[in-house]
Amino acid sequence: MTPQLALIVSRFLFDSAALGLWGASFYLSTCVHYDLTSYIEPRLHRWRIAAVALLCATTIVSLPLQAAAIGDGWLDAVSPTVLDAVLFSTNNGTAWLAQIGLVLCLAVSWLVEPRKRLYVHTLCAGLLLATLSITGHAAMNDAGLRTLHRLNDVAHVLCGGAWLGALVPVILLLRLLGDARWQEKARKALMRFSTIGHLAVAAVVISGATNTLLVVGDLPTDWSQPYQLLLGVKIILVSAMIVLALVNRYVLVPRLASTSAPALLKRLTWFEIALGLSVVGLVAVFGTLAPTA
Repeated sequence: MTPQLALIVSRFLFDSAALGLWGASFYLSTCVHYDLTSYIEPRLHRWRIAAVALLCATTIVSLPLQAAAIGDGWLDAVSPTVLDAVLFSTNNGTAWLAQIGLVLCLAVSWLVEPRKRLYVHTLCAGLLLATLSITGHAAMNDAGLRTLHRLNDVAHVLCGGAWLGALVPVILLLRLLGDARWQEKARKALMRFSTIGHLAVAAVVISGATNTLLVVGDLPTDWSQPYQLLLGVKIILVSAMIVLALVNRYVLVPRLASTSAPALLKRLTWFEIALGLSVVGLVAVFGTLAPTA
């Protein structure tokens, strides 16, 4: 495996874990009744441990991977000179310093009580996603435009995470629709997700279109360029996710009282998660490419 490929895999794992942790934590801390959150949280415990562990591991290895990718190969992954140059002379190094501090906060978050831990995860995962804007294509711009581009990137990734990451607890909520004790609270939480989902999807589309114009300058129609080809595929997949979300909201949600609707909704939600992870994978790849040759 080349350093470049290893870096792409690391980026995919980091982004997936951060998006999931942010979206699930934000949703549970703002839209789900406290009693219901307390009931669901233990069922997400192992998933949270895995997400935090993945964030810690990928953050630690990302600096040497970037040194190897920027330098002349794997030997530069342990070269003090190259590591020092990447850490203190590049945007990647600036982002890494912020990320290492945030994952340390996540690592020690298990020492606090569950409700406070949920807020810590929301804050730290959100900030981890925000650090991605430091190393993005916004660095190509000058001064004020660079700042606006980075803010747009932050909005894009946070809204995308609020949509995709929240689908993890949504799966659990769908299972509770058949439980008389939690049915009403679960239904209300799902409706709140639907409301927030509309806003998140709209923000993802607007910020994504803005980002495309800032990076490419036009629609990504030149598919001879790898960046524009993968960006085009991403747009297609996101469009499919939006169609699926609309079907879930306006066809299946009104039929939740029926016997088959919750099971079908759960299967389609899993499919929506799979599409979302495919989008994250594409971004991990074309995020390393130049928009034009």
